Amino acid sequence: MNKNATMKLLALGLLILPLIGFTQSLKTINDEYSKVLITSWEPIIKGLTANMIVHVQCTRTNSDLELGFKLMWVKGAVDEGAELQLTMDNDSIVTLNNSRFTLPCVGCGSIGFFGSGDLGFYLRFSIPSRAANELSTRKIKKLRLYMHDGYIEDNVKAKFSDIIQKELRLL
Repeated sequence: MNKNATMKLLALGLLILPLIGFTQSLKTINDEYSKVLITSWEPIIKGLTANMIVHVQCTRTNSDLELGFKLMWVKGAVDEGAELQLTMDNDSIVTLNNSRFTLPCVGCGSIGFFGSGDLGFYLRFSIPSRAANELSTRKIKKLRLYMHDGYIEDNVKAKFSDIIQKELRLL
């Protein structure tokens, strides 16, 4: 194969790679007591101008829904029952509550190698049915997480605003 053909194949591979590597997926776990559906981790806040990096994952265990929330670049503690407020595109606010007191730990906010040596949080929020209805039909504009000593918030870019909506559809 000549050098020109090799370069064309390499360029084609680089164009196709993002299409293959960034698709949402669904994992199913069944046993005699329950059926668990788990979506892949997807970014909802990231970028050079972001105050934090946030990835989300939705899980359905039988009829219960839960939002997994991985957070990097933030220090502090998150109390049990702490609120995650999501401002929707119609300006309504969906409030979810943290399931347990959480301190940051090394690698807890990462979903891969990037950030695996940094402090982060892995939080879980139960999604009540009323909140699930809103989250599955609306896009998210902003999120605010109440911490032990205040809160953090950031805007959600338009390209990430429907991530939770898409994940809930997979379930």
